Amino acid sequence: DSMAALILQQGYCENFEMPYRNKGGQEVIGLVSARVLSLDGQPHVLTITRDVTAEKAAALALQQSEERYRMLAENMKDVIWRFDPEAGRFLYISPSVQNLLGYTVEELMAKPMADHFTSESAAFVRQRIADTLTDFRAAKQPLDYCDEVEQICKDGSTVWTEGITRYFVNPQTGQVEISGVTRDISARKIAEAKLL
Repeated sequence: DSMAALILQQGYCENFEMPYRNKGGQEVIGLVSARVLSLDGQPHVLTITRDVTAEKAAALALQQSEERYRMLAENMKDVIWRFDPEAGRFLYISPSVQNLLGYTVEELMAKPMADHFTSESAAFVRQRIADTLTDFRAAKQPLDYCDEVEQICKDGSTVWTEGITRYFVNPQTGQVEISGVTRDISARKIAEAKLL
């Protein structure tokens, strides 16, 4: 419906987007609200127009940026994640985890952390988190670590991964979190074994 048709039909319109040309001849987007008023027995239309060109451009830029990051997160080989060591649960896992382990994000988020690893690696990770939390609280500054662990894929196979992690305090929540990047190092482990 056009703005005029809405005003004729219901006597008003709210937040109707219309293109305009400003004084400089540039096209801008106006958000128009209008209402029919009676003045001295004659109908008049009162309109308020707000220039929303900048807001529309910012919203489009944000949408494009989110689409680019989503495509990057879904197609990259490395897995990006955030973990709450106090609660023992992941806060975020990038969709690229399906390329590495075969699980969807939802499937992994529903599993206990220990189920992500072989028993030896799970024991190592539990002890590593306990030790590094102690170190982090003593240092009172972000600390970085790099570890190799064996993870279990959905098909039952295993894959050696390298996790580069950072312990930090989330400024919004005040809670300790671990952020990390995990990558497949199976080929490197095979090459190293051949050299032994």
